[in-house]
This record gives sequence, structure tokens and C-alpha cells, in this order.
Amino acid sequence: MCRPLRCRKALDGSWGTHRNNFPMLGDHGCPVFDRSAAALLSDLAARGLLGETLVLAIGEFGRSPRIGASTTMNVGPGGRDHWPHCYSALIAGGGIPGGQTYGESDRNGAFPRTHPVHPYDLIATCYHALGIDHAARYLDALGRPRRLVDDGEPLAELFA
Repeated sequence: MCRPLRCRKALDGSWGTHRNNFPMLGDHGCPVFDRSAAALLSDLAARGLLGETLVLAIGEFGRSPRIGASTTMNVGPGGRDHWPHCYSALIAGGGIPGGQTYGESDRNGAFPRTHPVHPYDLIATCYHALGIDHAARYLDALGRPRRLVDDGEPLAELFA
């Protein structure tokens, strides 16, 4: 149950935890996400659609591994700043067997320790799951050939 004075800002649906990280996530953000994601995946599985539906939950960055340590002027008490070096993604369905963990961070959650994944690799993996060649080329509005993904390779191990 959310305590209105402690996690009031989280009620707007924001994941911005520059202040009060734990109350905002623990009282509101994570429980709501956990129930919603579980309901979606259960419903897709029950309808036989999870195998052909790719579900991703990912942000554009992680959060700083140290609570209250400011890397900008943007962090208040108990908060965490933006951290592009290490973050998580949930990927389900689309031909990827469940129950896997791919990679891990160092003991501080600051940098990848095993299997670092670039966003290009994640995009290439999505194209692979959708049956689209990630190296395919198309012509842009000026007639120049472009690749769907500049670099990166699908994480084929996820599909095994």
C-alpha cells in the first residue's frame, strides 16, 4: 500500500527516482509493474500467443549504483541518478524460452561483468525474433542505402 506522503510523486506513473528511490519503487512502481507484467505474460501464455508475441520492458538507461551519490545536480536524499553503463531488460516470448538470465553486473551494479549487450544487439535480437534480417538494407528518403541496425548481432543464445 502506498503511503501518500512518502511516495506521492510515484503516483504519477514516473520511474524518476532522483529522490526517495526505495519508497517510490517499493511502495508503488515495482508492485504495479510486477502485477501488470505477470498478468500480461500469463494472459498471452493462456491464449497461446506468447510464442509469437515479443514483449520487452526496458528503459533508456539504468540508475546509479550508489544511493544519494550525485553525478549531476539532480539527485536528492535517497535518490539515484541516470546511469548508462549498466541496466536491465525484460524480454519474453517471441520464441525465447522463459526462465533465462543473460549476463550479470559487477558486485556494485555499476558495469557489466559478463555478456555486455549494446542496444544495437538488443535491436538486432528483436528483428531476429520477428523473422527480419537485421542486416537488411533499405533506401532512406534521399535514396541512400541504410542498414536496419548499424552494428550489433542478435543474441542467438536466447533462442536455444
